[in-house]
Amino acid sequence: MDARVRDLLPRLRAACEAGFGENLLGAYAHGSLALGGFRWAASDIDLLVVVSAPPALESKMAFVRALLVLEADCPPKGLEMSVVLAEACAHPGHPAPFELHGSPMHWPRFREDLAGACAAMQGEDPDLAAHFAVAREAGIALCGPARKMCRNLRPSSALRGAPMKGASRSRRMVRLARLLRRPCSGGSNENGRKRTARIRELWASALAFLQWGAPFLFAFAGFAPFGTR
Repeated sequence: MDARVRDLLPRLRAACEAGFGENLLGAYAHGSLALGGFRWAASDIDLLVVVSAPPALESKMAFVRALLVLEADCPPKGLEMSVVLAEACAHPGHPAPFELHGSPMHWPRFREDLAGACAAMQGEDPDLAAHFAVAREAGIALCGPARKMCRNLRPSSALRGAPMKGASRSRRMVRLARLLRRPCSGGSNENGRKRTARIRELWASALAFLQWGAPFLFAFAGFAPFGTR
């Protein structure tokens, strides 16, 4: 992991804890950082925050304020975050609802009117299905019971009628993330290490494309992240 990211993750965790306190259940890095394809100059940091109850406006403002302080230390592509309810994860619909969302295109609005932007930035996001699926297979827990949450993930009954072929494809794609953490044969010498790194880079790039280019496919996978029914 890039040393700059390694230094940044605990500060992101502190921002989550400062904003949401006891309401915070977990915070998870996903996307290219979790899949092994992160590159400082070309990637952003994706953050999924899970809370137990709808956060108060003051909590949202404190969280965003802490993130804005860290903006200069983020990679050039910035930080994208979504705050979601555990209940929404346990019984998901599509598109899934979020309590708060922010990305580089939104930060200027937050800076201009923090209270107004925090109050308005709530709705639904079809990409959350992809985020949940990647977080399930390869997410990095900044805080929260990662193993328990991963164990409790089940196919969503809300999308039980989805085509099985599409669901199967999505599961196979996100499971490729596990391969990114395994060395290939010959990894004990320099050439093997280079091949391993290259394979991981190629797979991560492909998976990142699928995450952003095919949210519809992930949605029909019907995952119910971070909870049980």
